[in-house]
Amino acid sequence: MDGGSLLGEASSPQDAALHQAAEVLVEQIAFANVLILTKIDTIPKETVEAQVRNLQKLQPNATIGLSAQAGILLPQLEASSAPKISRLKSIAKQFELTGDATTIEDVEALVLRDARPFHPERLFEVCQTKLSTGVYRTKGFLWLASRPGHVLLWQQSGSQIALELTGQWRAEIVHNREGRLLPEEIAHLKVQLESQDPVFGDRHNELTFIGLKGELESFESALEEALCTDEEVIAWQEGKAFSDPWPQSIRRVE
Repeated sequence: MDGGSLLGEASSPQDAALHQAAEVLVEQIAFANVLILTKIDTIPKETVEAQVRNLQKLQPNATIGLSAQAGILLPQLEASSAPKISRLKSIAKQFELTGDATTIEDVEALVLRDARPFHPERLFEVCQTKLSTGVYRTKGFLWLASRPGHVLLWQQSGSQIALELTGQWRAEIVHNREGRLLPEEIAHLKVQLESQDPVFGDRHNELTFIGLKGELESFESALEEALCTDEEVIAWQEGKAFSDPWPQSIRRVE
């Protein structure tokens, strides 16, 4: 969504979920006094500039900040003044939001928690074929059967998915494969793992989804099918290699 439909410069999306998202965005922008565009380092400069112009048309009174690599320069926000309650009330009346109902009432959240690893190929296929426009945002931690040591931060917004390596599970560190740990450090880790899952240790998946109820439930169901079966868990324990279509390279962010 490039902002054209929000401004009335393009036809409204035919997709019901995109239309719903556009309505929610218009409401949020209308009430905002600060708007921050994130991940500007991942898109062309001219695209960023076009989005800034669209936001300025939608909300000329808001301060617009630009964020790259999850950071923002605070001086960008120094000119921001506190919103006036009278103005907010006026906007609420304009959007007919003075009662209890808003367009966001159809948006829900779901949480998936499971200790089993994801099968890397099936997870990749689910993301390619089952991620609909009604799944607005997903964030959380997961692990793949092909990368049992990696704590992966999953972030999804729209059609973009990012996997970020944030560390290693204690269940992997305790093996001390590189020989860097002292005996007392290994003993401490084993004590910490005693209360964890006997098979997976502290490894687990926990993902939170935000979007339209029906499409969230469908996507969550597809993700559950992408978890390893009992037979695949046994194969993983025996050291079987799993085909992994996810990117192998790592981009370091300072």
